[in-house]
Amino acid sequence: SAYQSDIVPIPRFPRVQNEPTCINFMGRMVSMLIKITDTQYTTFSIEKSGWFMSDGTEVCGLKTVSLLRQAVGVYGLTGIDRLLCYRILHELHRFVKFFRTNVTKQGVMLEQLRDELYPEWKTPNKAVSIYASASKKAEMLMLPMLTCFRRIGQAQLLRRMIRFELGRCSRIDAKTLLQSVSTLNASILSSKNPFEETSSSDFKKYCDMSLAVGLGDPLQTVFMATDPLEGLPVLLLLCVIAYVPKLSYNPMFGSLSKNKSGYPIDGWPLIAGISTLLKQFHPSYSKSFLAYIGQFVRVSIATCFERKQGVRKDVASQLTEDLRSILVLVDQFCDVSSIPKSALYEHIPQYLMEMCSDL
Repeated sequence: SAYQSDIVPIPRFPRVQNEPTCINFMGRMVSMLIKITDTQYTTFSIEKSGWFMSDGTEVCGLKTVSLLRQAVGVYGLTGIDRLLCYRILHELHRFVKFFRTNVTKQGVMLEQLRDELYPEWKTPNKAVSIYASASKKAEMLMLPMLTCFRRIGQAQLLRRMIRFELGRCSRIDAKTLLQSVSTLNASILSSKNPFEETSSSDFKKYCDMSLAVGLGDPLQTVFMATDPLEGLPVLLLLCVIAYVPKLSYNPMFGSLSKNKSGYPIDGWPLIAGISTLLKQFHPSYSKSFLAYIGQFVRVSIATCFERKQGVRKDVASQLTEDLRSILVLVDQFCDVSSIPKSALYEHIPQYLMEMCSDL
């Protein structure tokens, strides 16, 4: 690190039982942020910009990040952001390794499922049994995927709050620097050959300055380059199908929250984690994911009205709740992924989303 010094070394603390892996101040600070925003006990609300307990008590919000900036300064917040980036990158590498080690063994099943669901604009025959059979076969893969997504999403939402605080302070205390960096960024992006005109060291300085003034959206970050993962969109569909019944829309937070307290799942971290993973691949992956979700929604709507005509009203009621949850999930996924609603309406017609919101 450029900040290491033999004369003034970074203090290294002895390992303790509560913090067995963190041996310095920054590491323990990031670890504490992760602990107090744990999805097992809290719910994130993007409208209220914070994590809350089930009774509405705020655990970590903009005031917390503001106090953190007053304590460690802008350099401290950018350091926390960088440590969170390393955490996200580590989880993404773990997911890719997990996919190639474990999911590849299910390659035949995923290929068969893709063939049964093709084309995505069409409702397949016996769709309910197809989804049920595939979900059962991939059941062992779901928990590691959930753990990965919620860790990535949690770190991304923390980065989003840090970036907002840095931007707020720069607009108040450093207007000239903010405008200068914004203009410089626009000029680089509009140049014909930015990589030829600017050296890599200058690019790094520009990126550091952009981070310091709070420019950019952390959820659009590309962390790594990797080879394509065949079957990833359909596997993400199975993950959504598996965990949507465990979530329900909470109007108090404007987000999906867990049905049972203590279960390690939350709507926004899950959505942000899936969005971040798909950002590492070609945009066609996100398009395929939306297509599979749209197909599943259409099948669910048809099944919902078929069940309502029958005797099992309790099953129809549960199906309606799951349908509402998945529509909220895909709508919020498009918001954080900066996907226009027109792309969503290609797979789920707008009138269907408006009709389902009244179910």
